[in-house]
Amino acid sequence: MNRRRNLRGRTLSALPLLATLVATAPAAPLGAASLPARRFSLAEGLAGTHVNHLVRDSRGFLWFATSDGLSRFDGASFRNYGTAEGLPASDVLHVQEDDEGTLWFATAGGLARMRRDAPPGRPIERVGGERLVSTLARGRGGIWAVDATANVVRLIDRRGLERRSLPVDPAWQSVSAIAEIPEGLVVGTGFGLRLLLPDGTSFHRSVRPHRGGDEVHALNVDPSGRLVVSHGFGLFVVAGPGRLFGPGQDAPLDSIAAPLVQNGRLTLGQGEGEVRVLTARTTPGEPTFLETATVLPDGRILAVSRTAVLLLEKGEARILGLSREIEGASLSAIAEDTSGNLWLGTTVNGALRILRSGFVTFGREDGLPSTTLTSVFRDREGTLFVTAGLSVSRLEGDRFRTALPGLPASVKEIGWGSRQVALFDRQGSYWFATGDGLLRFDGPFENLDGRLPGNVFTEANGLCGREVFRVFEDRRGDIWASTFGPCNLSRWERRTGRIHRYTAANGTPPSTVTAFAEDGEGTLWLGTYGDGVFVLEGDRLVRPGTGAPERAVITAIARGGDGRILVGSSSFGLFVATGRRNAWRWRHLTVRDGLSSDKVLTVVEAGDGRLYVGTPKGVDRVDLVSGSVRPMSYENGFPGDAVASIADGEGCLLFATRFGLGRYCAGPESTSPPAPVRFSEVHVGSRSVPVSLGSARAC
Repeated sequence: MNRRRNLRGRTLSALPLLATLVATAPAAPLGAASLPARRFSLAEGLAGTHVNHLVRDSRGFLWFATSDGLSRFDGASFRNYGTAEGLPASDVLHVQEDDEGTLWFATAGGLARMRRDAPPGRPIERVGGERLVSTLARGRGGIWAVDATANVVRLIDRRGLERRSLPVDPAWQSVSAIAEIPEGLVVGTGFGLRLLLPDGTSFHRSVRPHRGGDEVHALNVDPSGRLVVSHGFGLFVVAGPGRLFGPGQDAPLDSIAAPLVQNGRLTLGQGEGEVRVLTARTTPGEPTFLETATVLPDGRILAVSRTAVLLLEKGEARILGLSREIEGASLSAIAEDTSGNLWLGTTVNGALRILRSGFVTFGREDGLPSTTLTSVFRDREGTLFVTAGLSVSRLEGDRFRTALPGLPASVKEIGWGSRQVALFDRQGSYWFATGDGLLRFDGPFENLDGRLPGNVFTEANGLCGREVFRVFEDRRGDIWASTFGPCNLSRWERRTGRIHRYTAANGTPPSTVTAFAEDGEGTLWLGTYGDGVFVLEGDRLVRPGTGAPERAVITAIARGGDGRILVGSSSFGLFVATGRRNAWRWRHLTVRDGLSSDKVLTVVEAGDGRLYVGTPKGVDRVDLVSGSVRPMSYENGFPGDAVASIADGEGCLLFATRFGLGRYCAGPESTSPPAPVRFSEVHVGSRSVPVSLGSARAC
């Protein structure tokens, strides 16, 4: 099993609740990775914590129908609407936009709308009487509205006049959803589906009856005319749905449905009356309770159950793992913003924004012994390890397995260093830097738990000092150790087992070595605590050319692409060396160039050549070609204080932080143009002057 690939798959994974994704092959591994999510509730300006519906309009605004009013999000802040702005009632149940851009609102007190040219002071107007309107759908020539008080479905035209009404039998129980197809109006009920013909005739079709009910939660029509049915037992997609209704057509859809996912690929129906189904459930016979779904203009389908998200896109079906963020939240709505991020409505905690590409954190629930990590590294086979104090954890499948080696009586101090404090060498031995010597444990990892070291290297057998700060294996298999002591650099030679000391006679500076790296030519690079950076030539340490940092504390050195060497400092920003041995050229980046801080904690290069620079303020993405610097930081879920970072070899980056192991996989850059800027309010002195959205000028 490829451990790195399993970690890569954790960003979109099945939740513990959803143990089976039926009709897919195979089920995704379980896990509880924490995706980059931000909660929006009352404190952030949302009108209410119970979100009934969520939709993005044609202008790019997100509209939240809550039990305490209506909220519009413009990408930066919320604007709320209540009865003072014209809503018939504060309990807003559904939002629908018509072909002209007018927004319609179903509320507990009646139907309302907001035109594009609505007056700014009271932009919402009631349409019709004071009746409970539960749900809406776009229709030819107007908006369909379910009048739950009168048990009818009404088609309201753009002038607000009723054009048609169709009866709803109270015996159908509640009408939860409606959708127009060429043959008529499909109605989702507590007892399956109904097709209402223009003359009032209706035909029933069951979906998947269960314990006396057959509850449909939502209906949508995709750009190809397929009907998307959200049901307690899964997601049904029907091509040519009109063929399913008529005399003698009452076999449950579940009984004639083919898998929506076959051989790992999403397969939508093409033939008239063809039914496909995707089901996710915990135990056989028990429903998943898909609450709702939305169909995007390009045909992608987003659906939510009470505790999970289903994505049908790019030819596959995936379950989005969000267990920590949604615990007890009870999802109720879903939409996508103009940047491709997901927004989820909940029934108790407001809304969540989920970044489609961003930072994912792995912690104790994934098998790590602590969230405060000191290093992350891979062995020569590519296996991933992280350390937290003396413990070392190996990724096995979709979880980490931890070993805690034993300490001999002579070792009193584990050490306080981070980054390059441990490694597995080419023979599988585990090396660890402590405050009382360099420890070497015989492998393999499986036998490491509780094992005492086979060797403890100290000053007595040649090490430069007692306290070991960093450890590194070069391409020959020799082990380098930086120490605090009479001298500060030692090399254990694998061929002979001897320890070589490097002193001032070798050009070694007086300060401790803080970082090691090897470039593509095999040159060893060393960073120091106050004397800048050096390279090893023969047995001497020399400066790597003009422009290299000379009086700086070096925090990290990493090898980049095309022969680059990346050097982070504690006070002077980032240095980048390019070229070849004895002909290096240096580039220097600081806050003046856009970095969030001149204190660089770690740096790593992604496969596309961009640099990710960790600082106390988060992570900055640096494009060396264009010179642009983009702060990723907390908006993308990046925590501060990333102490170490590496590339995982599959296009993603790994960060050891005090919050756990972080993983970032950059998604494609958005090609969608930004939403136009619209003015909704102008301040003149101390006066606030509202502006109509319809008449506002786009910038």
